[in-house]
Formats: sequence, structure tokens, C-alpha cells
Amino acid sequence: MAVSVAYLVATLVAALTLWALLVVTEYQKSTYYVLMFSTTIISCAGYYFVSVSTNVNEALLGTKLTYVGGTFLTLFTIRCLCDICNIRVPHWCYVPLMLANIEITGVVWSIQYNKWHYSAYKLIRENGFAYLEKEYGPHHVFYLFMIILYMILSFSIVIYSINNRKKVSWIYTSMLGGAELLIALIYFIERAVGLKIDLMPFGYVVFEVIVLIILRRINLFNVQENITYSLSQDSDHGYVILDAKRKFITCDDIARVFFPELADLSIDTNVNDPYLRHEFGAWISASTRHEVNAKYYQRNGRDIKVAVRPFYTHSGKKLLGYVIHLSDDTVNQEFIRKLKRATKRSEEMAKRADEANAAKTEFLANVSHELRTPINGILGFDEMILRETAEDNIRNYAMDIKNSGNALMGLINDLLDLSKIEAGKMDLVLVSYDFGSMLAGLINVVKLRTEDKGLEFVQNIAEDMPRGLYGDEKRTRQILSNLLINAVKYTDKGSVTLNISYEKEDAFNILIKVDVEDTGIGMKKEDMDRLFVPYERADEIRNRNIEGTGLGLSITQKILHLMDSKLEVSSAYGVGSTFSFAIRQRVENWTPLGNVSDSFGMETNGKYEYKELLKAPDAKVLVVDDTVVNILIFKGLTKRTQINVEEAHSGRESVEMCRKTKYDIVYMDHMMPGMDGLEAFRLIREDREGLNKDTPIVMMTANASAGMKEMYLSGGFDHYISKPVDPEGLERSLIRFLPKEKVILTEEGKKLNILQ
Repeated sequence: MAVSVAYLVATLVAALTLWALLVVTEYQKSTYYVLMFSTTIISCAGYYFVSVSTNVNEALLGTKLTYVGGTFLTLFTIRCLCDICNIRVPHWCYVPLMLANIEITGVVWSIQYNKWHYSAYKLIRENGFAYLEKEYGPHHVFYLFMIILYMILSFSIVIYSINNRKKVSWIYTSMLGGAELLIALIYFIERAVGLKIDLMPFGYVVFEVIVLIILRRINLFNVQENITYSLSQDSDHGYVILDAKRKFITCDDIARVFFPELADLSIDTNVNDPYLRHEFGAWISASTRHEVNAKYYQRNGRDIKVAVRPFYTHSGKKLLGYVIHLSDDTVNQEFIRKLKRATKRSEEMAKRADEANAAKTEFLANVSHELRTPINGILGFDEMILRETAEDNIRNYAMDIKNSGNALMGLINDLLDLSKIEAGKMDLVLVSYDFGSMLAGLINVVKLRTEDKGLEFVQNIAEDMPRGLYGDEKRTRQILSNLLINAVKYTDKGSVTLNISYEKEDAFNILIKVDVEDTGIGMKKEDMDRLFVPYERADEIRNRNIEGTGLGLSITQKILHLMDSKLEVSSAYGVGSTFSFAIRQRVENWTPLGNVSDSFGMETNGKYEYKELLKAPDAKVLVVDDTVVNILIFKGLTKRTQINVEEAHSGRESVEMCRKTKYDIVYMDHMMPGMDGLEAFRLIREDREGLNKDTPIVMMTANASAGMKEMYLSGGFDHYISKPVDPEGLERSLIRFLPKEKVILTEEGKKLNILQ
């Protein structure tokens, strides 16, 4: 009875392993493995039926099942062993074995009718179980030969695998070798000692469990074979397959060419140590968490790209291993190296260009500063001559000096504006301003130039245009000035016409439309492309005697770009040109402009007459400058305002004076020997007990390069005035910062509506 139960347990275990193969193990189901596990069940069931049989016929049926199961089991075992041990055998090699198995099965199933396999048999029952006592016939010798042949083939496969560890895991071969040895010992020992109990079913079950463990461990199917097949389709790429513990599984010949070290690896060798530690190290583990960057290695003069991706079970729950993808990336890497070298050269050239541009900007700033100081003296003293002389010839000479000085300042300002634009430091400064007042001053200047050349200056300005606008007054005036003065320069006879109209966009904004027409020399079509290039001038030979740097139109176009506009040009060679643009401005006062000439008292006779904007006899200001000439000019320009001016010739002296005397405004120069204006400003502001800690301090300097105004204002200065000092701008600053009770506006000041 116990023997029957043992056979039944073996049968159930065999069935359980088949269920685990089909349900639990994730892999592409192989027919050979299913057949091997199924024939094990048939064989074990046959032994069980024999052990519980009650007659000879039942025992013979069970015996036939053991032969069917056992015979084909050995065949399928060999086929599965070849798969596990990575041995490729052509399918036709199994045909003779299959035919032999069919022949043995046929003879066994007809043993009742012949004496070939069993010459005699009878049913014996002992100790609660039954078995057949048999006498073997001649056919049994053939059966025994086939059994021995199967054993030899099985051992040969295992021995081959043990000697070929680079293709087969030594763990698997050791397990399989042990199972095969167990089955062989059982078979021969039980026949040598004449055991009545057949132990082969238990050997089959042990072998089956070992195979299941191997399959469960590596999920052999649909992993190595499918990946190997898919990657082997590309002859330019190699692959290496590792298991979940980063142990070597397999690789192809291309991978061995890229990394000869792979030829020394055996399956289940840990690639971290001692092989390929740097190439295939722990970095691949990161690929399970996120995509990792490929690695590159120099091998035999080639650039090898190494990429990794993990692969999982069909459910995606279990990591099976990693595929290391190898490719020759020499062409791409060489291109990248060339690109990097080119980029480096470009960066070096850009750096040199930046350094040259910075040097140019610094040079322009230094030249500007050095030029502005003497020009401040020239124009300042010239302004005092104009104000104080009554002789016409002296005034004419002084006006010529003023015009020449202003022309020189225009050139310097153009250079500085260009440097600001190139440095990206030119910004629009939006303020409320009177469009009519700005236009009147500009037209006065242009009118003098047209009269000097005998040209007619025509103005078509919309009288209903609003006069109170919000925008960048300085840049708007600069654009108009550049276009008008440019038109006068290139027109020898005829006229220059200024057309200004507007279009109301909504309740708050208008679009100002401007056309500047001239009857000058015009331009050829091929010269139009050079019109906005700095330092370029169209028709250079013809225009060689015309003054200018070629910067005006370039700067104008860039300023308009900041205003979301552009300059449009139409020209006919020898006939004339028209420059047009449109800018958007916000309206703050819809009072109509009216007739500019009548409303703003424009000069028409070319005579100069100074009229101060204010008087402030009770005001006291401090001017700080290390150049005596600049202080004299400041005093001369403010003489008629009756302001009390005290002077300091250094930053340190100004600090001491501010500790003793309360001033209404301090005008501070920047660059002075010893303590400069910035340090003096800081000390005055930080003196919390000082008399002038809250006094308005105006930076008045010849340093007018890109970003300086913004730097001074962000540093805490209340206002900024560049040299040479604009007389009207200086008086405007006095009106703005002096205490209102100390300011007495003149009729001219009231007319210009300065306080608004």
C-alpha cells in the first residue's frame, strides 16, 4: 500500500510541475518541454496502475503506459537538454530516435500476442502492492540498447556543456549532470539487486523538478532566443545579454570583436569582477530606474557606443536581465569631435570679437569722456558769449562755434548710441512730454540749416494732433532730427518736407505717421541694401564731401525697432528720397497742437536770444568738479537765475562742506582724483546726522557711455546730466529739484509749462 501511495505522490508531483510550467513560469511555451513533463506524468501513472492492479490485464495496461511515457520521455529529455545546454541539433537527427520509440511502443502494446519483448509474465502481489514478474524476450535487448544510448547521449550533452562553459551555465550543467547520474544509478542498481519496486518514476520526477527550477531561474524562452534573433539581424551591431544579477548569459561575435575580453567569459560569470568592470559595471542597474546615457569607448581605433536596456517578464513585474547593445559609432563621434573643435574655434573667435567689441566700447567711452570735458568748456563759454555780447559779428562767430560744437557732439553721441545698441543697453525712457515744444525746438534747428543752404523747408503738421504725449521724447526727437538733417545734407536745391499726421487707435493711443521728403540726390537700387549698415554711405565717391559717419540711419532703424516700428525708404536716383515711419504713443493731453510756429514762438530770423526759465535768489547749490573750467561754466550758465553757487574741487572737500552747510541741490562730478563722486555720494548719504542726507544729488559727468545713466540712477542719484551741459536741461533740473517756494518761474518758463 505504501508503494502505491508513493507512486501516486510521484504522479501528483509530476502533474504539479506541468501546471507550474504552463501557468507560473513566464516564457514562450515549448512543445518539447510540455511533452517531456506530460510523458513523466504518463510514466508515473503507469507505475501506479501496476501497483494497484488486481489482474494481469490491468498490470499489462499500466506497464504499457510506463513504456509509452518512459520511451518518449527520454527522447524529449534529450531535446530539452540540447536547448538548456545551448546545443543546436538539426531536427532530422531526432527522426531515427522517434522511429525507434514508435517501434518499441508498438511491440510493447502487442505483448499479449507475441513473445518478442516478454517471453513470459505473471502478476505477483506482495506487501500490499502488485507487480509483474517478467521473463525478457529478444526485443528487450533492443529496448535496453536504446535506453543505454539515451543515457550516453544525455551524459554526452552534459559533459560537452561542462567543457564548454562559455556557452552554457556551469550551474545548469551541474544540476542536470547530477539528475542524469541519479537516473542511471537507479536504473542499473535496481536491476543489479533485483528490486521488485521500480524507482525510476522518482528519478524522473527529480529530473523534472530540476528542469523546472532552471526554467524558472532564467526564463529561457522568449528572452535569450528572441533577443538574440532580433539583435542578430543587424550585422553592424553587437549585443551582450546579462541576467538580473548582471551575470553573463551570452553575446555575439561582433561583441567579441569590439570587446575581446568577452571571449574569456563563461555563462554565469559576474562581469563586474574580474571582467569588463569599467565597461559593464553597476551603471546598468540605473537603467531600471530611468533611462541612462550611453557610454563610449575607444577600441582598436574605433569609437564603440555602449547602451543598455532592461527586460522583464511578460507581466512586467520581474526583472529578467539586461541587453547591452554595442555599435560602431566612429563616424558620428568623429563628426561630433569636428563639431566640438569648430564650436571651440567659434567660441574663441566670438570671445575675441567680444573682447574687441568691449575694447571698442571702452575706447569710445574714454574718448567720449575726454572729448566731452573740453567741449563742455567750448560750448559753455560760447553760450556765455551769446548771452552777454551785443555785437552782431561776435554773435555770428559764437553761433558758428555753437553749431560746429553741436555737430561734433552729434558725432560723439552717434558713436555712443551705437555702442549702447551693440551692448544691448539701449532702453526706452518713457516720460510725459509736450510734442509741440519738442517739435518747435527741432524745427528751429532744421530751419537754420535749410536757410544756410537756400532750401525751402515745408511743414505739413496736423493741427488737431494731441500735444500731451507719453513716450521717449529724447529718442523721438533723435529719429526726427536724424532724418531731417540727413535730408538737408543730401539736398543741394529744392526743398525738404516734413509731413506729420496721426491715426487714433483708441481712447488712449495714437499712431504718429511721419514722412520726410527731399529733392536731393536720391539713391540707386543697389545702394539701398547698404543704407542701414554702420559706417557705410551710399554712392561714396559722389558723397565724399558730405560730412557724417554713416551712423545716423543705422541708429534710427535700431531705435525704431525698439519702438516696434521700422523705417521705410523710397528713392529715385537724382530725383529725391522719402523716409517714412509710424510709432505708437500714449496720449495724456488731447489739447490740439495747433500751428506749431504760432503756438511755440519759433525763431524765423536765425537770431539767438537766451531767456532764463526761472529765478531763485534764495536757493543754494553746491557744484563739485576737479576742473575749474567746468565750475566756471556752471556758474555762468546759472548766472541769470541768481542762484547762490558754492564750489568744491574734490569729493573729500564736498563731504566736508556738506557736513557744515545745508544745500538745496548738489551737482556731483564722477571722475575726480582721490575720492571720486561715487564715494563722496555714499558718505553724504550715510551720514545720518548730516545736513544733506536727503538733499537731491545730481550726477553731472562726461561719462555718457552705454549703461552709465542707468547705473547712476540705480545707485541712488536723483538725476543725471551729461557734459557738455545743456543749458535748458540744467535749468529744468533746478526747477524740478529746488524747493518750490524758492522757484520763481519766468514768462518763458511758464510758457513751456515746465512744471507739468
